[in-house]
This record gives sequence, C-alpha cells and structure tokens, in this order.
Amino acid sequence: MASRGELRCGFMVKRSQGKKKFGPVNYKDRVFVLTEKELTYYDGSLSKRGSQKGHIEVRKMKVVEKVDESAFEKPYAFQIVHDNLTLYIVAGSNQELEEWIATLQGLIGGNVDLLQYYHPGVFTSNKWTCCHHSSRYSLGCKATFINQAQQQAPAGGAAAVAGSAVASHGIPNGHLVAEMGSSASAMPTSAGAGGFSRGAGPASVVPDPMQD
Repeated sequence: MASRGELRCGFMVKRSQGKKKFGPVNYKDRVFVLTEKELTYYDGSLSKRGSQKGHIEVRKMKVVEKVDESAFEKPYAFQIVHDNLTLYIVAGSNQELEEWIATLQGLIGGNVDLLQYYHPGVFTSNKWTCCHHSSRYSLGCKATFINQAQQQAPAGGAAAVAGSAVASHGIPNGHLVAEMGSSASAMPTSAGAGGFSRGAGPASVVPDPMQD
C-alpha cells in the first residue's frame, strides 16, 4: 500500500547479475516505491520494509519499456534505462506491469535525455535475444514510446501520451505534461556528452551488472 507522497508501491522481482562481471544471474525480491522524484527499492516486505538497496532518480530515466517474455522465460518484465545502465524488474501480473509502465512513462515524459530506441530483449550468451546482435553496445532495435508518439502526432502527440498516463493513474502535478510539450518542441538534434538525446537516433545501453 502506497503511503503519503508515494505514487506507487509494489513487491516485485529485480534481476541482477551480481557484482562480478561473469557472475551468475540472480533474481531478488524487492519492495519498489515510486515518488515524483525517484524510484527506490528495499528488501523486506510490503508490511515491513527493510534496508534501502538502491534508487534511481526519475529525471535520469531514459527508457521505460516492456521486456520480451522470451528474454527471461518470465512474463511481466520491464526495464528502466538510467545513466548508461539498465534495471530489469518482473511484475506479478500483467495489470501490475501495465500500471507501473504507464505511471513511469507519464513521469518521464519531460526528461531531456529520453532515448529513441531500445532493446526489448536482454544481452546473454554473447548476443541480444531480440535482434541477435553480437555486441553488448549495439544500437537499440525497437522504437520507444516517445519515438512512436512523435511519429504518430508530431504536433504535441508526445505530450498527449504522457498526459493520458498522468490522468489515468492519478499522478499529481500536471505541469509534467506541459514540460514535456515544451521540451518536445525544442528537441536537440545531436547527442550530448553521454551520446544520448531525444533528437538522436538509436543509442546503446549497458545492462546493469552492479546494483543489488
């Protein structure tokens, strides 16, 4: 149950590769808590949260999208690309998956570093499961939600997509939608220092091997 100031709270599974580069893939139960500013995850349970294990600032999120079911052989997975890392989360049901994605996409709609493309699969056995490219750093192979919105309705369609998510999931502060509209109309046409921008083409991301 979400507390005051929390937009969403859920008990889900986080995929981790551990701290060793060639370590085994682990799946860990975590309590995820989302506010307007950040996504934080803890050990423990919904009724009794334990210690904080990590967090991601909403403003640093670049992709929130589903993961192919065949990638983990687990349904209801989604990914959050932040900085140059990717966090994979497995929800408990399709409804929970859809609600988390819609809420997160509604929040990040105004971020300036949203990516145009992403990998719906994962990198394993020296290739991406989605496009079979052999480089971990290969370009994304599928358009993100913001890319699709811009193509379908370039005159403010992207803001409408975020606004719909905000309205349907009770996210406060409608100024997020206005910010999205202004940033969409002034999209940069070249990548920044990190090689990512809303106006740039496909960009590579690195699966997150470090977080617990």
